[in-house]
Amino acid sequence: MQAESAFGEWWSANITKHPDGLGRYSNGELAYLLRTGIQKNGTLNPFMLFPNLSDEDLGAVIGYLRSDNSSTQPSPVQRKTPDYSFLAKALFKLGAIKPFPFDEEPIIAPSKSDKFAYGKYLANSVFVCAECHSESFETFNYADPESSPGFFGGGNPLEDMDFVVVPSRNLTPHPTDGIGNWNLDQFGQAVQSGLRPDGSGISNAMPRFLLLKEDEIEAIWEYLKTVPSIENEKLAKGK
Repeated sequence: MQAESAFGEWWSANITKHPDGLGRYSNGELAYLLRTGIQKNGTLNPFMLFPNLSDEDLGAVIGYLRSDNSSTQPSPVQRKTPDYSFLAKALFKLGAIKPFPFDEEPIIAPSKSDKFAYGKYLANSVFVCAECHSESFETFNYADPESSPGFFGGGNPLEDMDFVVVPSRNLTPHPTDGIGNWNLDQFGQAVQSGLRPDGSGISNAMPRFLLLKEDEIEAIWEYLKTVPSIENEKLAKGK
């Protein structure tokens, strides 16, 4: 997270199979971490949570992290300890930042035949798109993304590969400030190739989802068309 963040500074964790990474977690402990944010040592990591990911997809993620893929092989890289701001420390101490409850009820993904429901699941539970495309990381609600301030309205400051800060894009169906005048093909091109309808490039702060299938792109598009429109002219040319 950026140094100017209200939460202070924190660094991504080593999630290879190294004993100092995920190698120290059992499958159950890893699933519990991704669901609740509670780490093996009992401390809370309030970022990168997937409380609404289906059991099947959560199992697939863990299976990949345990696989023989080259990217998961043990790496001894060490990360700094988070340097939380005074505000973040106060929120932790006061209990304002809490772990998510672990619900033992099964979580099942919607049927792909229900494009709206499946698109909502992909956008909010799998890719957690609104984490970047809402007002801020600090106010994003993992448990109920749609209640987050500025949901899909953009404006969250992000760093590109050159560490240049750019605001995230407004993905609501607003006709001028969002993507209300785009069509499905243009949306798919932006998501996969990083090109806007006018042919200009989208900031590399936005990952390219080349492996997304056509039905997945269409489902996300169907869902985004129903998101409440937000007027945000200054962000119209964001990420």
